Parts: sequence; C-alpha cells; structure tokens
Amino acid sequence: MAGTTLTLTPDGFRGRVLGKYEVLCRLSTGGMAEIFLAAQKGLAGFRKMVVLKQILPDIRGEEEFVRMFLDEAKVTAAFNHPHIAHVYDLDVADGELFLAMEFVPGATLVEVARACRTAHEPIPIGFSLMAVRDTAVALNYAHAFTDPLGRPSPVVHRDVAEKNIMVTYEGVTKLLDFGIAKSLARAGRTAVGMVKGTSGYMSPEQIMGDPLDARSDLFSLGVVLHECLTGMRLFYAKSAEAMMNAVLSGDVPPPSRVNKQVPPELDAIVLKALAKRREDRYGTTLEFARAIERAVGPRIWHPEQSSELMLRLFSERRDQTRLLLMSGTGDGSSSETQVAQVLARSVEAPEPVPPAPTGLPQISS
Repeated sequence: MAGTTLTLTPDGFRGRVLGKYEVLCRLSTGGMAEIFLAAQKGLAGFRKMVVLKQILPDIRGEEEFVRMFLDEAKVTAAFNHPHIAHVYDLDVADGELFLAMEFVPGATLVEVARACRTAHEPIPIGFSLMAVRDTAVALNYAHAFTDPLGRPSPVVHRDVAEKNIMVTYEGVTKLLDFGIAKSLARAGRTAVGMVKGTSGYMSPEQIMGDPLDARSDLFSLGVVLHECLTGMRLFYAKSAEAMMNAVLSGDVPPPSRVNKQVPPELDAIVLKALAKRREDRYGTTLEFARAIERAVGPRIWHPEQSSELMLRLFSERRDQTRLLLMSGTGDGSSSETQVAQVLARSVEAPEPVPPAPTGLPQISS
C-alpha cells in the first residue's frame, strides 16, 4: 500500500555507534531532533531494539533545545505505563547527547488515516475509540504522576496530536514524544510569549500563553477524536494566525454532521472535551475515558480487532520492518563462546568462603 512501507536502502548512518548502541538506519527527522533505529547488543546473542533520539546538528549548541531535550529525559525516565513509550537511557557519546527509547513497531494515527484514505475506507469508529480512550488513560497517568519517592510530579504533555499516538501491529496504543512536556513543578520556565505545540491542536489557553493543566491535553485529545471520527481536520487554515483564531472563536460542529454513524451521546462527549473554557470540559482525561466507556463501551475495539486492521493496512511495512531488523542481527557465536567460558570457569572454581555478616542492609501534522 502506498505510503506504508519503509525504505530499506542502507544509508550513511548504518553502523554508527552511539555508546552501547549500533545504528541500523535513520527513521525520521523533525524540527528539533532526528530519530534512529538501533540495536543494543550483548553477550550470548542478547539484542534489544531501541529508538535513539538526538538533537539536530545545527541546533545542538542552542541552550533552549538542549534544555528541552534534558527535560524530556527527566520528565519521562520514571514513567512506567503500558500506553506510554518507555525511555531507557540518557547518555552522551563523542560530545553528543542522545535518548534511548522503546522501539514501537506500528504506525501513528496520521499514517492510519492516510492508509484508510488510500484504501477508500473510513477509520473504524471502534479503532478510534480504543486509541483515544487508551491515550486518555496514559495522559491521566502523567497528569497524576508521583515519583518513586512519593512526591507529586504532574506532567502536561502539551503536544497531543495524531502524529504522537501510535498503534502497534498487536493493537496496543502508545503515546509518544514528551519533547515539550512540562512538569508542573517547573512550569515557570517557559519564556513569556513563547507558544509551543502543534497548530490546530493547542487548547485556547495554550494559544494565549496561560498556565496549563490536564484540561489542555484533554482539549487536544478531543481534537484528535473529532478528526478520527470525521476523517477531516477540525481546525484548518492557511496561516498559523488564522488557525489560532479558529480555535479561539470558531464553532465546533458535532462529528455526526460528517459521520452519520456517530451517536448523539458520543457527539456530546466530544463537544464537552472541546469546550472553549476549560471549566466546561471534563476535569481529567480519566473522566473523559470513562465517559466514552459508559456511552459507547460495546463499540470500543479490543486490541485483537485493532491488530487485524493494522496488519491488513501495513502488512508490507511490517514485513519490511522485519527484514530491516534481521539485517541488523549479527553472529552471536563469539559472545556465546565467551559466556560458555565464563560458566566453565565458575564451575571449576573452588567454592568461596562466605564472608562474615556485616549487618548492613527507560491525519498529517
């Protein structure tokens, strides 16, 4: 299917080593960072696929971008949630910072929308409900996060959009890219007048530069659900200023105006999430998720159903991904021999005398 395959042509990045990771290829380049697929290799054929994120060369010396990069690592390092892509490592190699993150084999909601459009079919409502419900639960985890020491450390994502929500080939939703996330404990750091986010998805208060809370991410997720249900951009204009004005003052039509399969109760949930005043929205993304479950619970797809759709839409891409991963598999015989030697030495070594007890106790944008 057009637009759903990976380019497997070896590039100039293959074989590059960053710390304990070996790059297989570059996956993408964004406004701030470039993304690589890499392998962490160890003894006895140990191999873990990861995604490496590195600041673009031309902005590595800019303090603001370095600070955002470090903030992403600090904000997400302690996260442990099934619907949030894990961060494993923050390191520096040859003077260059990089993040090692979970490799999520699948596609973003942007790519799913594009694939469905190419196939001349709508995004199934049940699929959209599953992806948005799961993302809402993941966001609530971040919004109510408490660190391992028991200290409340709530985090606002600030860039919830289809491009940052993936569904794996197994039908599991993953929220990505906390690159501009803000810990509310350090919320005063962003410069006055600096608006960060994706145009068309930012909440009215985010556009106005007001302090943000969980309800800002809720608004953005409401945009995502509206667009998945209709297959159309909700706020669209040729200029960023016109786009912001549409968010601030434009009317939001119910999704059923475009998609007659959307029931009235789901219309009401979407419109409440998209209220201009944050006080008129749901208080948390978890409330939003539970409202969806109560209203249209039987229509929410299970991961198995979503997996069937993903495999149908992206079968060629999945196969090419597997080829790419196989191409990065090295011969583990040498390391296996080393392990065997270590095991042999441990068997042959005399049993040590036990020490005396001391008593010490990771839709297009």
